[in-house]
Amino acid sequence: MSIEIGPYILLGQVAGADAPPPAAGGQPGGLFGGFGFFIPVMVIMVLWIFFSGRSQKRKDRERQRILDELKPRDKVVTIGGIQGRLVSTRGNKVVICVDEKNDVRMTMNKSAISRPLKEGDEEGEEGEEESR
Repeated sequence: MSIEIGPYILLGQVAGADAPPPAAGGQPGGLFGGFGFFIPVMVIMVLWIFFSGRSQKRKDRERQRILDELKPRDKVVTIGGIQGRLVSTRGNKVVICVDEKNDVRMTMNKSAISRPLKEGDEEGEEGEEESR
């Protein structure tokens, strides 16, 4: 009867021979026991959360600055995609005119404004009228 010893069995035995014996009680040794791997992962997670929170605060401050700088006659787009011209602001409320011919006005919260429109940034106004 012959026993065949494959190369993988020998490699496993050789690699296992270099490993240090486990600490008393069968627990792996080291500075933090078996949790030594989790410390760098936790540090990376804390740093990632810290830096992502800072960038979000920066974006919030920039958006609030843009909303505070709005003045009457500015063209704006709401978060729902409605385009109009800002008529007035009173605290947290704004009034926008969405159809100047029929004087259609909407009152909404200032936070409903997505962004101001720049000159020449009319998204599809002329294109929609020509296609009708």
